[in-house]
Amino acid sequence: MAKNLRGRGRSRARGWLLPSLLLVGLILISSSLAWAQVTSGSITGVVSDPTGAVIPGAKVAVTDATKGYDYPATTDAVGRYLVTNLPPSSYVVTVEARGFKTSRQAGIAVDVGSRVAVDVHLELGATAQAVEVTGAAPVLQTQDAVTGQEVDRTLINNLPLVGRNVLDLAFISPGVVQVPGSTYGGGTGINFVSNGGRNDTSEVLIDGIAATSYEPNTGINTPLYEPSVDAVQEFKIMQNNYTAEEGFSGNTYITLVSRSGSNNLHGDVYEFDRNKDFDSNNWFSNRANGKLPALRRNQFGGSVGGPIKKDKTFFFFDFDGVREAYGSTHNAGVPDNNERAGDFGELCTAPWA
Repeated sequence: MAKNLRGRGRSRARGWLLPSLLLVGLILISSSLAWAQVTSGSITGVVSDPTGAVIPGAKVAVTDATKGYDYPATTDAVGRYLVTNLPPSSYVVTVEARGFKTSRQAGIAVDVGSRVAVDVHLELGATAQAVEVTGAAPVLQTQDAVTGQEVDRTLINNLPLVGRNVLDLAFISPGVVQVPGSTYGGGTGINFVSNGGRNDTSEVLIDGIAATSYEPNTGINTPLYEPSVDAVQEFKIMQNNYTAEEGFSGNTYITLVSRSGSNNLHGDVYEFDRNKDFDSNNWFSNRANGKLPALRRNQFGGSVGGPIKKDKTFFFFDFDGVREAYGSTHNAGVPDNNERAGDFGELCTAPWA
């Protein structure tokens, strides 16, 4: 009897395991397809010899410096290579060809949706010899004419953000201004005017997936999800000349890329404290000797990421919490004693006809 029970237990486990694996597989496939839409970048270039002649058939390896992933390629008949679907990161480009020294160029930054050109000039020599390229000129993005602002992880981490709303980083881009009559960053997360366009009409993409809700007959988009600042790796605002992948909004695109783990374990914890001891009183309340309204606001959280299997699988987790209690001061007019008695002479000063 015990043996039969154990057998049924194993059958049930196998029956539960197969659908779970299929579900995980579908999620991974969907994630990779979504990632390739607009957040991934590419590296392209031409491989040539010392005379400037192109080298077809050269082996190219683009390696993610933080995760160890390799993206291989081979130059075509005109010496050009192209590696696409690269997540934003720092890369190393290695080129090998028979009769030439191996070239290795590190520190190539691929940002959100960028198309980076890296031409390689090989020197004559044995393949076992290597040429390390250091101090090269900054890599220019010449593959498209997209204008906007790129904000990397260092700026995201160091720039002050009231309320820690990551979408407020849009205000550091040229041409983005506050909506007249509104507070800074007020309303929805995209309530700004970009290059004269209508406010609240920008599109937000998180890892290539649209994260806004369009309100029919209004021309207004509302962000459905705003990630924690510590969960964002890169922030890019595209204002003009973006490619066909970004075709829904006629105004501005905001692209966010989530952080992920790497081969090194990393993490942080934080707490931001705001209370009335750091604030000044309302001008009208202060004139009337009113007290400063109470305010206690604590925003806290942390993140951790690292490898599950080195160079293969990684994890990342973040948490953000807010605890807030506050009071407010309101200004209002009340009737004086004469008005309460029905005498509105102070207000009705115009002569009778």
